[in-house]
Amino acid sequence: MNNKIANEVAAPETVKTLFAQASVKKRFSEILGQKSAAFISSVLSVVNQNKLLSNANPQSILHAAATAASLDLPINSNLGFAYIIPYKTKTGEVLAQFQMGYKGFIQLAMRTGQYKLINVTEVYEGEIKEENKFTGEYVFGSKTSDKVIGYMAFFRLVNGFEKYSFMAIDKVKAHAQKYSQTMRLGYGLWIDNFDEMAKKTVLKLLLSRYGILSLEMRTAIENDQSFAGDDKYMDNPMITTTLKEPEAITHNTEETQDTEHPEPTNKPMPATEVKEYSGIIARSFNNNKLSVKYTFEDNPETYFTVFRNDKEIIDTMNHFLEEKKSVKIQYTETQKEKDGVIYTFRRITSAEELL
Repeated sequence: MNNKIANEVAAPETVKTLFAQASVKKRFSEILGQKSAAFISSVLSVVNQNKLLSNANPQSILHAAATAASLDLPINSNLGFAYIIPYKTKTGEVLAQFQMGYKGFIQLAMRTGQYKLINVTEVYEGEIKEENKFTGEYVFGSKTSDKVIGYMAFFRLVNGFEKYSFMAIDKVKAHAQKYSQTMRLGYGLWIDNFDEMAKKTVLKLLLSRYGILSLEMRTAIENDQSFAGDDKYMDNPMITTTLKEPEAITHNTEETQDTEHPEPTNKPMPATEVKEYSGIIARSFNNNKLSVKYTFEDNPETYFTVFRNDKEIIDTMNHFLEEKKSVKIQYTETQKEKDGVIYTFRRITSAEELL
């Protein structure tokens, strides 16, 4: 739904005129219902209060806002669920980027009904006495100083499974320096609110590795800190379910925008033979500048990718998406293994109506 909003409107002169268009209002209304007017108003308010954001490409602002709307997360810095952040690309163009806040991830997790407890917090010197690297268990102590030594995320599911994840402060800073353009340039959320960004990084890592993820949570992880531009924050895991083993969760390596896991490059596994799959297309995602992703109604957790230079296939897939007709696709599947995790990438090579 959010991609329909971003794609079907030609680029207008200003953000205000874009969001005033009837087709845009209608799409937001379809997503948010009676909350759509207030949501649009809050987005325009955020844009007006940020000089750099007000100069951003209006379509990129629309795309970021549509992502937040599809997750039913308000754009309000006081709440801290989600943000729209401006970035300058290498060409000098200003683009808006959707960013999750750690509170947004907690909100989405609680909606699933699978989490009994979930939290992320700073850790002070003395509060961790011992860590068992084999079991992931910790022995906790009492705070001995006001020095923050890192951040820890934790969740406990309703079925009793629980997991901790700790990241030392130096590793958090190294992560920000490596992946955040604005951190390196000396502005943005990592500078203005380091604590919140650190908490989000640790919690996002924990959830993407061990959490039960709803479709909303997967979408949030994959689209966090993403935009269709030249400068991409490359650390969002693509978490999909394999076709042969629907219960087995794997991480997909298509060109996502931002991941807590660097893209796996070791131990490449050979591509499989050409495979077939058929069904009704559920959604399309503007993955990035190079590709588009699709999911099917009977398998919403598995992503299939089309590169943008395969325009005929994209047109065919979009046609069947609009018509809600069954489509038969052929695709190749490439896998890579890292640290015992299989990363899967599925590329569509042809698409036709299922007769």
